[in-house]
Amino acid sequence: MMSVMNQDLDLFNALIDNGAIVNYHNTFGGETPLIEACSYKQYDSNFAKKLVENGADINDTTCSTNIHISPLIFKHYLVVFKDSLSATTAGFLKVM
Repeated sequence: MMSVMNQDLDLFNALIDNGAIVNYHNTFGGETPLIEACSYKQYDSNFAKKLVENGADINDTTCSTNIHISPLIFKHYLVVFKDSLSATTAGFLKVM
């Protein structure tokens, strides 16, 4: 998860190639690496792509927020509707 947050693609690839659990839920908020990889518009999409290619559950909505939306739909929402979000909503989504 930290390799996604730090956008360290080399470390990320090494972890995946050596059998990292792609559907692991962290103990802080319950997010998976795919949920994290789709949380910010600025994140490199290669992280999400490689996670999906390696069996990440695209329908997993488990996290500490009560939004319950799949990570790929969430990523689409951030990209498509970013400019129309209110300042409050945009701030809330960035925290996630």
